Amino acid sequence: MIFDSPGRVGPAIIVPLVGTTAEVIVEEAIARQNAGADALEFRADYLLAKHPEADVDGLVRDVLRELFAQTKLPILFTVRSREQGGELPITPFRYRVLLATALDILMQERVPAERVGIDFEFHSAATPDLARRAAGLGYTPVVSHHDWKETPDAEIMYVMLDDMLKIPDAVAKLAVMACSEEDTARLLDVTKAVAGQTRRPLMTIAMGEAGQRSRLDGWKYGSIATFASAGATTAPGQPTLADLRAYLGRV
Repeated sequence: MIFDSPGRVGPAIIVPLVGTTAEVIVEEAIARQNAGADALEFRADYLLAKHPEADVDGLVRDVLRELFAQTKLPILFTVRSREQGGELPITPFRYRVLLATALDILMQERVPAERVGIDFEFHSAATPDLARRAAGLGYTPVVSHHDWKETPDAEIMYVMLDDMLKIPDAVAKLAVMACSEEDTARLLDVTKAVAGQTRRPLMTIAMGEAGQRSRLDGWKYGSIATFASAGATTAPGQPTLADLRAYLGRV
């Protein structure tokens, strides 16, 4: 599992890469690795949205090849749809094809499985099959859902996480918008309950300034990873990599 690291106390720190050219993405990756990130998230939706007419296989393959060659960190491949807060307007069919293509590329390039994670959006009907295929290849499938409007009731969040975890070997990721400290506390309580009952890996995040505690201390409740920025942020409330490392005592 890409978020494991023997001896590390606290969460894995994931830093997104949001460049729109191969050169910039690789430069970002090397810089984030040198700055102390534990994993990198290749936000391919930024790249693909900038180059809508490009050959997807060639463009994505070239970037992935260079990322794995030039860095040593695990890489989480993410295509975030506009519906889920990303940059790419994409149909359900194209989403399925794009993620299947990414799996083909990673397999063909013989990338070490222990360095590969792939994000699959929970709302997609293709996710269960794609996530099972990823797990069969030894990759880490992350099944994600982002609620940009609110923090749902505890019962709803519990059911959502439970449904995500019905996909074998998946890491469930739930991000919600916190409007108050009470929202954040509710998410953390659900995280603790689900992590304790299932013994499965989770990532939970309360977005927005009111959700800062989930990003800093969520690991104490069972969230295995958190996101930090090193330049542009990809969600409100992300701490910088330097600040998060300092908070966690990793300076």
